[in-house]
Amino acid sequence: MIDPMLNSVDETFGNKLAEVIKAYVTELVDHQTDVITDSDWFYEKIEGFAQEKVEHMLNQKQLVDDAEEALRNEGK
Repeated sequence: MIDPMLNSVDETFGNKLAEVIKAYVTELVDHQTDVITDSDWFYEKIEGFAQEKVEHMLNQKQLVDDAEEALRNEGK
């Protein structure tokens, strides 16, 4: 339903305001993302995560190696 109180000036103003707010929020989010991803904190988090994954993979490999060794020794 069309609001008779709403005229084209109000509609244009509302649309322009929405565009300005969207542009501002987008720019703010982009800036904050750049700040975070360019920081030492971000790189430390990535390094820590990668190190944890490498250690987990090495631990899994060690478990497999130990299991294979146990199977070989079981047959002796």
